Amino acid sequence: MATSFVNYQGHGFWCLDAHLEVWLGYAVEVLARRGPALPPWLLQLREEWYLQASVGFTGCIELGLDETLTDAGRLAAVQQVAAATNQLLAAHGSHIPAPVLNSRPTNPEGSRWHRAVATADFLTVGYLLQALLAGQLTTTASSPLDYLAPEQWRRLGQR
Repeated sequence: MATSFVNYQGHGFWCLDAHLEVWLGYAVEVLARRGPALPPWLLQLREEWYLQASVGFTGCIELGLDETLTDAGRLAAVQQVAAATNQLLAAHGSHIPAPVLNSRPTNPEGSRWHRAVATADFLTVGYLLQALLAGQLTTTASSPLDYLAPEQWRRLGQR
């Protein structure tokens, strides 16, 4: 399975592309629910994240955080989106059924889920992203992958 490195200000984390695509798809949904009155930069981010979630990039999904989060207001807005995305995912309960995942509008063409997936797999991406944006995650591309263990992201203040 392909992985991508989510980076912001020189730090970041590795995650499975499929998990990141689903998380981004839910983030796009959160932004779409806010309507067309989003500031232009957030509309552009929604479009970019839709592309990153739906194309099926292999090992090179890019969130564009350094280019987008140029001030405290933007950072706070994306932190709110991340929190709302995690809440939306958590509402599924312990697992998301394969038919639900396959019916998502951002599911890459030709990509099929064959079984229910633990919601925690997707929430790990969101929790790590929240920690990264809050400056709590200081790992780099060459860091040990122990941050992927739930005990680690729980230690960072996530549930």
